Amino acid sequence: MNPFLHLRTLLLLGLLFTQGVTLTVAQTNTPVAPEVPTSATVTVRGSVQIPAGAEVPEGGLDVVLLKFVVDAEGQVNTTGPVARIKSDPEGHFEFQEVPREVRAAYRVGSRVRGELISSEIFFMHPDQAVFEVNLAVPGVSEETEKLELEQTSLVLENALGELRVTEVLSLINPLRERIDTRERPLVVRLPEDLSEFQMMEARPDQDYRLSPGKLEITRIFPQGGIQLLYQYSLPAWLGSLSFSRPLTHPPEQMSVFTAIDILEIRSEQLEFKGKQTLGGTAFRVWNGKPGSQTSLELTVGGIPVKSQVYYVITLFTLVLLGLLAFVFYRTRLRPARLNPAP
Repeated sequence: MNPFLHLRTLLLLGLLFTQGVTLTVAQTNTPVAPEVPTSATVTVRGSVQIPAGAEVPEGGLDVVLLKFVVDAEGQVNTTGPVARIKSDPEGHFEFQEVPREVRAAYRVGSRVRGELISSEIFFMHPDQAVFEVNLAVPGVSEETEKLELEQTSLVLENALGELRVTEVLSLINPLRERIDTRERPLVVRLPEDLSEFQMMEARPDQDYRLSPGKLEITRIFPQGGIQLLYQYSLPAWLGSLSFSRPLTHPPEQMSVFTAIDILEIRSEQLEFKGKQTLGGTAFRVWNGKPGSQTSLELTVGGIPVKSQVYYVITLFTLVLLGLLAFVFYRTRLRPARLNPAP
């Protein structure tokens, strides 16, 4: 999902609204009063609503005014803060003499207790000179089930005697509140025989708990989209591995990536989609086929075999040949003893 989709829609609607008003005035035949000249600058003021237990640092809070515009290609761009000021000890702020731009969208942002917060998007309508904008720190919800899983991506890499799996979970918190999963963890099902698990930018027992076949994520999710990235290894035998990845979402929300000409992937539940370059590396890409399966069954070949495995196979073969030779000679000599020569 494009994180600027909502902003782009608002911008386009704002531009259409402005143009629509102009067309309406131009097409009417009713005499109108002379227009009052629109001021070239406006004032943007408001307050940061400080939550209980939080304090405004000495010198005030940093408050920035951001401007967003739609370019000729329809993309939303910002050139950075239009203005940056400090709030007063109560969190009040006021931007004075801000250049008016009716074809742009604006947003005010700040940071409270290390967390970024922002206002709703607003437009500088030509009939308004002062804009009241307030920033509220989002509340906290424990509705873990409200988290939406958009996509799961598996990146498969070969290692000596094992398969290295990197998973990327793309999640969305659609609420205005943050979602706290510490009491009701977000559960992800994983293969039971994994090892060497690690999650990026996370602390064991604080941000997640790992048990056989289950990953419990215990953290606070901000509003909007977020990605979780973790890795683990699966043991391979003789260069091949078949494993099952449990699913808690439709198979079509699963993608699999492998480096070109390294690993072989076989699965009736995957459809090859082509090649894609990520970070300078070319990958082959598969997407899950629509269905109601509760797990993704994969067979992976082309995994390097450890030299110790060949030693064990060679030793086992020698022992087996020796045993066969012993049995052969025992069975061959026995009839000779039962029937001695006259």
